[in-house]
Amino acid sequence: MEKPFTTEVSELAAALIAAGFPPTDENEICLNIYTRERPFVGLESDPDKPAKPGHVEYIFKGSDKLNECVALWDAEVERIEKAAKRARASGDATIDGPTLTGDYPGDIILLAVWLFHTHGETRNLWRKVDPKIWARKKGKTRSQQTPNGGTRTIEPGFVLISRNTPPEELKRMKIQV
Repeated sequence: MEKPFTTEVSELAAALIAAGFPPTDENEICLNIYTRERPFVGLESDPDKPAKPGHVEYIFKGSDKLNECVALWDAEVERIEKAAKRARASGDATIDGPTLTGDYPGDIILLAVWLFHTHGETRNLWRKVDPKIWARKKGKTRSQQTPNGGTRTIEPGFVLISRNTPPEELKRMKIQV
């Protein structure tokens, strides 16, 4: 079984969707995870609705074809950026479009670079999913000697929880919020 493919690039996610690559979970194509570095901040009008995204990752079922299409995406983005830089330097606003190969998912990816590279609806998909929070489990941090004479710190760990988890469930799970 192939390892799932994850990306933080919403435009690439939109291209993979358009090319027919399936997400690992049809009901939740992306994760929106809030951490200490990217805390959950609610809107003034509705404190349960996030004002900013957390760390958003799009997750797809991995395959060799998907990996080929991601490589195509990366190469085309690089080509467009170099061409745009040359066009700005020379004053010529023309950039050649992609060279299509007749390969179904590959050509979709090449066209999608042009459609989604700067904007796309997937950029705001995080607003539509249940927010997740990376929360620390309750418990003591302890130190342990290692066989080679060093010290290892053992922490209770973290868990990914829904922003909407009831307080009694958090208490049962021994989660610090």
